[in-house]
Amino acid sequence: MNANSTSLLRTLQKVPDGNVRYTKPEQHAELLNLELVEVNPNMINEHGLATRLTEKGKNMNTQAYEIEDNVSLPKIQRGARLGSSKYPFDQLDIGQSFHVPATEDCPTPEKSLASVTSNTNGKYKENVMPPQTKTIQITRHKRNPDGSFVEPRVYETIDKEVSVTRQTRKFVCRRAGDDDPKGAGARIFRVPV
Repeated sequence: MNANSTSLLRTLQKVPDGNVRYTKPEQHAELLNLELVEVNPNMINEHGLATRLTEKGKNMNTQAYEIEDNVSLPKIQRGARLGSSKYPFDQLDIGQSFHVPATEDCPTPEKSLASVTSNTNGKYKENVMPPQTKTIQITRHKRNPDGSFVEPRVYETIDKEVSVTRQTRKFVCRRAGDDDPKGAGARIFRVPV
């Protein structure tokens, strides 16, 4: 079904039952062939023939996405799990590093690896024992009682309780120049915590 027919079908689906919309034959021809609309040639005005949806047209899904039943929900996968990263973070000992070369597709790998390194550092944190919390201050956009944002922008600082964690491994990413043994790119180091 072409875009114009889909648009007309959506419009007709909004017309209350028992009412019609007047359309020209070139507008409703495809929908008529698909048995999604019916026209009344006895009801005509300057906009065309009286057109209404058939039951099939009323039930036709015009959304860009297909609604499906009986599809199983996949398990949650949050990022690369330790040991399954395409980079060998979990194999590095303190003082070791690995090199990611610059390529035409990725001329500055240190930029894309910065978030990978940060996420990996987050995976190597654990709560201290015995469990402890600390209060941190967060600045956020202030909200009205109805949940909307205060305009013009007003910020507020709030206190939030968070778990105290300790880093078990730490990685840093640095740009590698032409003087690097493997050439230009990025180098990931494991450093002492």
